[in-house]
Amino acid sequence: MARSARRRLSASERARVPELLGLAEELTAEHYRLPSFDAESLAYDVLTLDELKPEEIDDEALAVLHRYEREERGAAPRSFFRICLQDHNFLDALEREGDIAFEDLLLFVLTHELVHIVRFGSFLQIFGAPEEERLAEEQAVHETTRAILTRLGRGSLERVLSRWEGSGGPDVIRYEAGR
Repeated sequence: MARSARRRLSASERARVPELLGLAEELTAEHYRLPSFDAESLAYDVLTLDELKPEEIDDEALAVLHRYEREERGAAPRSFFRICLQDHNFLDALEREGDIAFEDLLLFVLTHELVHIVRFGSFLQIFGAPEEERLAEEQAVHETTRAILTRLGRGSLERVLSRWEGSGGPDVIRYEAGR
């Protein structure tokens, strides 16, 4: 599909991303007993479709987590992550499901990706693991995401958690090495 033909989040929807990201960070940090998301050890960006490189665009996933190496003079390379929101797939999923709120789905996606970042950043999982380990990782991340979001007590989130159980459905959430 041509880049220009893909649907994009509206300005008001993009404006909700920082607020929901802040909530996802707070909940994830609390779950892992982190003082906060430290920009040095857990460096990441969240980008929407207009900001993505062509190789970061996916026609199936709600989001793709890419890892890049940041090189600084005189220092060892450091990983940083890019959460690449796939606006077109996200909007299609909302339309298809009909009874899922924008905020619930975005909070789920952001929390899911932050759990991955914590697990990769603390070496609980290796980023370049073989496929069979990736499937187990997705299940573990989904279970952790469920535990984190269930604490909010929002019944509307249950539909999202059930629909994307294990993230193995048609709208998978992926991670892959950046190019």
